[in-house]
Amino acid sequence: MKVLLLIIPALLFIIRLSAQQPGTVVQKPDKKRDSLQMIIKNAKPDTSKLLAIYELGKLAIDSNRINEIQQYGNDVLEFSQQLNYKRGTGLAYYLFGYYYYKKSDTYGTAENISKAMQILEDVGDKKNLALSYTLQIFLFLSKENYAEIIYFSNKTFPVFQQVNDKLLLWRLFTSLSTSYYYLGNFPKSLEYNLKAEKQADELDEKRFIAYTYQNIGANYMSEKDDSMALYYLQKAAAVNRLIPAQKFTLLMNYSTMADIYINQGAYQKALVIYEENLKKYQLPGAPKWGVPQCYAGIGFIYEKRGDSALNAGNRNLAKEKYLTALKNHLQAYDKLKTVGSDGNTADKAINTGRTYMKLANPDEARKYLQIGLNLSLKYGYNQLDLGLSTVD
Repeated sequence: MKVLLLIIPALLFIIRLSAQQPGTVVQKPDKKRDSLQMIIKNAKPDTSKLLAIYELGKLAIDSNRINEIQQYGNDVLEFSQQLNYKRGTGLAYYLFGYYYYKKSDTYGTAENISKAMQILEDVGDKKNLALSYTLQIFLFLSKENYAEIIYFSNKTFPVFQQVNDKLLLWRLFTSLSTSYYYLGNFPKSLEYNLKAEKQADELDEKRFIAYTYQNIGANYMSEKDDSMALYYLQKAAAVNRLIPAQKFTLLMNYSTMADIYINQGAYQKALVIYEENLKKYQLPGAPKWGVPQCYAGIGFIYEKRGDSALNAGNRNLAKEKYLTALKNHLQAYDKLKTVGSDGNTADKAINTGRTYMKLANPDEARKYLQIGLNLSLKYGYNQLDLGLSTVD
């Protein structure tokens, strides 16, 4: 089964959720906001007041108050110009970068984060420079530019190392792990996930611990170590069950376990999980990739059942299973076209083409396999089983 491309949207979902926190926050947000507002009220118009406004901007990022991010950025920029404070200008551009990132404006994000990085490098503000680097990595993620993430992260790692912020290091290692995973270098992905696990444990933040366990489980699954994969996935599920807000992440744990059961030939056990998850992924607030992921899993189960029937010499039963598989693969492909990454859409197109091939429909098989090939070549994916030579 294409474990890689079924799990990737979940990994990206994990990293993007972590982007809601701009840094390690010791105080509760409301309490910290009140403290900062008191500082601003009583402070003289100097850099301490400017920095308090900037911290309010970071709290606005944390709580996803998008318009406030822009307003605080404007205030910081205006104040910096009045004080002729270059560092403050860099901080303002960082806030503007996050504002555009939250608005899904990649051009605005790139333009402002580039200015922020240049200024913060010039003034030697390593902590906020690391924050800016992290936002640049998130921008690469949004463009699925995994090779660029690896290059940029390796280049900027000394700054992350000097700052030694555990949350920023967790994000960095998780982004690197995801990038190597997507590019098919599973040992390197596992290496960075184990580094991320260390940071998550030291943060003592249950969400990040659970996310990392899930990722490590995916790594072991790709290395065909089902025992270790299930061990980490069960650990992830145990933590997620303690966090009501993690209900959809918990479904991701179950889906990955289902993929292992498929590999082990326990098709009915996997089918029960995917059918139950499909119902829950249709609830409000669910990640959009959840439904197509379930259809893909169900399609693969029926495809494997068709293979088993064909191997047993029962062509009629095999055709029945393949038709059910095709129905689900098409559902996955059609739904993911509008919400998923091109890489995952490529994988669903390939699943569809492969099933058409098993149903002796070479024209439709070639059509979908070509779609998968074009998308995979566009983004450089090297883990897709295209099968075009078989059709030709």
